[in-house]
Amino acid sequence: MVRDIFSWRLAGLSYKDIVRRLTAQGIPSPGKYRYMEGLIHDKRFSNVPWRVETIKLIMGNEVYLGHMVQSRKRECLFQGIKQELLPKEQWIIVENTHKAIIDQLVFDEVQQINLAKKQKWKALKERFPEVGYTENILKGLVCCSICGERLTQRRNIRENKYKTPKIQVWYQYICPAHVSDPSRCSFQGIKEQELLQAVFEAIRMQVQLAGNMERIVRFQKEKPIRKEQAQIELQLQKERTELEKIKQHKEKLYDDYADSLMDEQDYLYAQARYKEKETALQRHISELNISLESYSREELDENTWLKNTLRFQDVTELTQEMASALVEKITVYHDMALQITFRFQDDFKSLQERLFEGKWEDG
Repeated sequence: MVRDIFSWRLAGLSYKDIVRRLTAQGIPSPGKYRYMEGLIHDKRFSNVPWRVETIKLIMGNEVYLGHMVQSRKRECLFQGIKQELLPKEQWIIVENTHKAIIDQLVFDEVQQINLAKKQKWKALKERFPEVGYTENILKGLVCCSICGERLTQRRNIRENKYKTPKIQVWYQYICPAHVSDPSRCSFQGIKEQELLQAVFEAIRMQVQLAGNMERIVRFQKEKPIRKEQAQIELQLQKERTELEKIKQHKEKLYDDYADSLMDEQDYLYAQARYKEKETALQRHISELNISLESYSREELDENTWLKNTLRFQDVTELTQEMASALVEKITVYHDMALQITFRFQDDFKSLQERLFEGKWEDG
């Protein structure tokens, strides 16, 4: 298989052509082969397809020359360093450790072909230095409905000397599975501008819905609060009136004692009872005042969907921050229909039920 890959490259086949030929011949990819042999057990590798990147790695791997190659990758998960391919200068290569599969002359010739193709592609890109790249707003969010692969952004440039502007640039989200093997997936791609407009319109509707639901929430919360506030204020008024009566009784009690209408023992007993009632009323009045103040400070219930969506009320165009904060997944279908899965849907449904199914006051 490795010899075939090098031979096909020498014969002029592109990376994509080699992928398609391997797939057509039913040759398993390295990941799938390891799964079939029981070397790995993760089912994600049970049907891993051939990819262009895999072909590139095979063509540049000196292990097929009979050399041992180490330190090609670096990974340190506990420090947050994801797996990355190191530059060739940092590799550790020990020559002639096992039997070679590819002749050095063939290997070198393939490297020259690959380098020439790479330089040609680079020169083509540099023909238009004034054309920059736009931000990939929906990076990692867009998926193909047929094969499930994540779509990737591709820039297209066309030069036409007879039109203004002469350089035309447009972007697409394309399916990498279709690029590698059209027989595996028939979906080609969707224009980025159409996708962005549709996603922004859907998000704008979510933001409007959040604004409407927030107003309903505030209205619903204010009804029981106003009722409870009125009850507390009425109770406060009653207890303040009672406290004033006790103060008047205490004054009359002293007048009766001064006019010898009661002896000292009865006066002291009655005075102590009034003092107890006065202290209890004052303490309860203080507690009611604290409760009344807490109602004025009480805010809207925390709801993750509502809180995150309302952050973008004043945003007038789609941004990557908005998309990543609110959208979990965008599935594109063959007829360009979209299915947008928003984040925090459990919180949205919970709030919806609470508002429109009469569960607010039970919450």
